Amino acid sequence: MALKCKYLIMQLRNNPRYLSSKLLDCNWMKAVNPILMRQYQTSSKLLQTTTEEDSRSLAHDATDSSEDDVKESILNAALGFVPKYGWSKEALAAGAELIGLSRAAHGLFPNGEGDLVLYFYARCNSELEAQLLSDQQLKSNKREFVQAAVQNRLLMLDPYRDHWPQAMAIMSMPQNIVPAFRNLTKLVDTVWYCAGDRSTDFNWYSKRASLAAVYKSTEVFFIQDNSPDYQETWLFLANRLENLESMRKYFNQAASAGPVVKGLFTTLKNMLGFQNTNR
Repeated sequence: MALKCKYLIMQLRNNPRYLSSKLLDCNWMKAVNPILMRQYQTSSKLLQTTTEEDSRSLAHDATDSSEDDVKESILNAALGFVPKYGWSKEALAAGAELIGLSRAAHGLFPNGEGDLVLYFYARCNSELEAQLLSDQQLKSNKREFVQAAVQNRLLMLDPYRDHWPQAMAIMSMPQNIVPAFRNLTKLVDTVWYCAGDRSTDFNWYSKRASLAAVYKSTEVFFIQDNSPDYQETWLFLANRLENLESMRKYFNQAASAGPVVKGLFTTLKNMLGFQNTNR
């Protein structure tokens, strides 16, 4: 019921006359939004004479937080329909319907399936970070820690593995390239930071760039792997991590070539949100 109320408040913001006296009599409106209820029930004249500007001001604060809550609820519900509908507007519509909203609520996502994929990627990153921050056992061996982190992150894709090629294609679309890259850089930065890396020189960039390459190549291998318990994928990952040091040396050699290369890395960092954070 709360989500229905929030959804109606969003509609009110866009169309102040949307809220009728009939809706105001609903029990869930009285319980969930008593402030808005009192404002509109003061008199029948108030509803008739309230200007669009006044209505928008009244609903503004509630709508900002409500819209995020409604969107997140739809996205969470929609993930359960990805195995059936893929990364699509159909999954979003089914998710909205599951939580009691109109299927038309998928219109809250102008980027459609792109919003769903990016949300899932960011959510997995947050879940991985929470896991790594609570894991103190492997930090003495950074390579093992990094390997376990990448393995855990890839396993989060397992329920959607059959549809992940579609997700990768969606993330490669022009409107999604930058946010998808930011999600990737957030992932590798989280792994290195939780592994204990506190470098501030060019190694900071070389470590993250090389791990990003390892992750993406292993991701492609993972979605094609049919071996028991993905044993071939973990072997592939271990071999790639063995080459990680040589990849870092390559990046460091490129950086030593001159200020132009360093400037290029700095420019890309600023454009794409690759932040050197010390948290």
